[in-house]
Amino acid sequence: MLRLVLLRLALAVPILLGVSVAAFVLMRALPGDFAQAAAGSNDVAPEVLETIRRNLGLDRPVWAQYLGWLGSALRGDLGNSFVTRAPVAKEILPRLAVTFELTLIAALMAMAVGATTGLASARLRGRVDWAVRLWNGLLLAVPNFVVGTLIVLLAGLYFPGLGIFSYTSFRADPLANITSLLLPALALSLSVSVTV
Repeated sequence: MLRLVLLRLALAVPILLGVSVAAFVLMRALPGDFAQAAAGSNDVAPEVLETIRRNLGLDRPVWAQYLGWLGSALRGDLGNSFVTRAPVAKEILPRLAVTFELTLIAALMAMAVGATTGLASARLRGRVDWAVRLWNGLLLAVPNFVVGTLIVLLAGLYFPGLGIFSYTSFRADPLANITSLLLPALALSLSVSVTV
């Protein structure tokens, strides 16, 4: 078991490296100018744009930019946000608690749905088994973003009191917090419930 865990961890390194290279190259392939986006205006003097490019390191070759970013990322410095100018790590950390909470609720929902449909399929057989198989196949075939969009549309039409785009922090109101995360958790849990 330990050998399997170590092997998986060793395989994660090249995968993460490949994903970071792909993301870095794709970001550089996007149309537009990062310096102009950072300046926030279209009528900026060329000297100002050159200064921004130099400060952001955009005047260096792409491979040097990537290696510089990778070295900083390994030290925990993910750079600064173009929008808020704050360090990216400080932007991410407050959102990790919400992500953890959403993942926990989605996992509990997936286990409940998966166990219920699995037991119903095993116990009742016949038409119920076929209905569960059809439901599971549908959930596997339809992407999460489509399921999420349908949930938002249906909830917005038939249950407008749910507040489909609102979020309440746990400290402010625990019950409203859980309610605000139910729809996203449902969208995440449906496809995962098939594999439980």
